[in-house]
Amino acid sequence: MPGVSSSWNEANSTTPWGSEGLVAYGVVMSLILTTGLTANILTIIVLMRREHRSKVITPFMINVAVLDLIIIALGYPVAIIANFTGIRMKEGDSQCQWTAFINGATGIAAIITLTAMSIVMRNTITHPIVKKRLSCKYLFGSLCAIWTYGILTMLPPLVGWSKFVPGAAKVSCGPDWETQNASTLSYNIVLLIVGFVIPVGIISACYLNIFRFLRSQPVPPAFISITSRRRRAHLRIARMILVSIISFVISWSPYCVVSVIAMVQRAPALSQGFAEIPELMAKASVVYNPLVFTVMNRGFRRSLCLIVPCLGCSVGHGISGRDGLYIWLGMKDLTDRSSVISNVAVKKR
Repeated sequence: MPGVSSSWNEANSTTPWGSEGLVAYGVVMSLILTTGLTANILTIIVLMRREHRSKVITPFMINVAVLDLIIIALGYPVAIIANFTGIRMKEGDSQCQWTAFINGATGIAAIITLTAMSIVMRNTITHPIVKKRLSCKYLFGSLCAIWTYGILTMLPPLVGWSKFVPGAAKVSCGPDWETQNASTLSYNIVLLIVGFVIPVGIISACYLNIFRFLRSQPVPPAFISITSRRRRAHLRIARMILVSIISFVISWSPYCVVSVIAMVQRAPALSQGFAEIPELMAKASVVYNPLVFTVMNRGFRRSLCLIVPCLGCSVGHGISGRDGLYIWLGMKDLTDRSSVISNVAVKKR
C-alpha cells in the first residue's frame, strides 16, 4: 500500500491492550461499519427519490449520510485492521495522522450539518409564510462552508499547532488531550468550542425557539383553518427534534467530557479498555445520525419498503400528520401546502 510506514510492517508489534480487548473492540467497530454502511447507503437512495428530493432539509440529510460514508470507508477500516492484526499506531505515522484527521474533519462537518438543519427547521416552522425553497446557490454555499469548517478545524495539528497521538489502546489516533503546553492547550480549547460548544449552543437555541413557538401558537395563524391534524404534525416533528438532540448529546458528550478531564489532569481519564468506550459511542453516531431524521418519518419508511421489499413492511394509504408536516417543509408556498391537505381530505371522504 502506498505511503504505509514501517510501523505497519512490524508484524510482531502488539498493542498494550490485551488480545480480548482488541477482539471486542474490533468486533464492535466491524458491526458499526457494516450497519452504518448499509444504513447510510439506503438513506441516500431513499432521499434521492422524487418524493423526497424537493424537501428543504433533504440536501443536509444527504450530506450527513455522505460524511458518515466517508468516515466509514476511509477511517474505520484502519482501526479495525489495527485491532485484528495487533499492530500499534505510533505518533507521527501517516496512518495515525490520516485516521485522526479524517475522523475529526468528517465528525465536525456532520455536527455542523446538524446545526444547519436545526437552523433551517427553526426558520421553516416558526415562519410558515416565508418561502421555504432554498436556492441551489444557497445550498451549494452552505455545504461548501460546512466541509471547509470541518477541514479547517482539524488541519492545525498537521501544520504544527498541537498534534495527533495514538489513544490508550494504540489502535486509533486523535488530538493530544494530555500534553500541557501553550500550543496543545490552546488548540484543544478552540476544538472544544468550535466543534461542540458552539454547535450545541446553536442547536439548543433553535429547538428551544421551536418548542416555545409550538407552545405559544399550537396552530399558527397562517393555518388557522386547518384542524388539529396540523397541531399533531407539529408535535410529531418536535418529538423527532428532541430525539435528534438526545442522540447527539449521548454520542458526543462522553468523548468531550473524558477529553476535558484528561486535559485538566494531564493524564488519561480512563484506563485502557474503558478509554475506548467514549470513542466508540462517538463513532457509532454514523449508525443513527441519518436515521433519526428519516426512519421516524412514515414517508421514508414507505420509500424504504419499495426499495427493500424483503423488509415486509406495510404502510397504509394517505398522509399521516407526521408526513403532512414533512411535506409542508418542502412546499414552495402557503397555497401549495394548503392544497396538499385539501387533496388528502377529499381522498379520505
